Amino acid sequence: MPSLSESAAPSSASGLPSPSESGFHHGHATRGLRHPEWRARRRAHVARRVAHHDLLVTDLMCFLLRTGFRLAEVAARSSGEIKYLTRANLTAVVKGVPYVDPSPEVLRSMSAGDYFLVTPPRSKTDEWGEIHCPFPCTLMYSDDPLNPARRLRDAELRAPCRGEARTTTPLFARPGGVLLTHSYMDPILSSVLTYTIGREDAAKYSWHSFRIGLACALRAAGCPPDVVQLIC
Repeated sequence: MPSLSESAAPSSASGLPSPSESGFHHGHATRGLRHPEWRARRRAHVARRVAHHDLLVTDLMCFLLRTGFRLAEVAARSSGEIKYLTRANLTAVVKGVPYVDPSPEVLRSMSAGDYFLVTPPRSKTDEWGEIHCPFPCTLMYSDDPLNPARRLRDAELRAPCRGEARTTTPLFARPGGVLLTHSYMDPILSSVLTYTIGREDAAKYSWHSFRIGLACALRAAGCPPDVVQLIC
């Protein structure tokens, strides 16, 4: 899925008709845009992009707001190392039974009282997973549409992944499993915030703001500083 800043112009790779197929010719843009088939297919193509974009952003926002993970822990690294969250970092605990490779049937049976454990990935400050990895995040399941556990469950059902593939499949990705990058995600957050709170206030926030917000909320709730530091 192209980023918000990328062109929505038709191309054969996108599945839309080529300029010659659509009736589009240089100097005759208006006539090309009036072509009924091209317009219908373009609307459908854009709708798919927007739907996936909305889904990804909402999933990620709900997740980061409750876990304090950094964007670096869900995005690709230039080194190519797997230091981002994968499906293998996710364990479903359903009716008291942990599933590291949950089947669709198990996932569909999740209800109140069930939860996901999310184990932190290796990082620059925890190269071998000895500091943070023993302390997974717990995400309780509910039917709330914005509940992060429910959204993870729904994402698993939309794109099932079983067995060894879970160790390399990113937990959050673009269509086709393409890894997220800072250059892809930063403009998306900026666009969402600019639309909702205006450009001036949007400039004050980044993906790291989710981590900061969780740390502040924990401290305000009386959580000891050392525990806040461990979580965030």
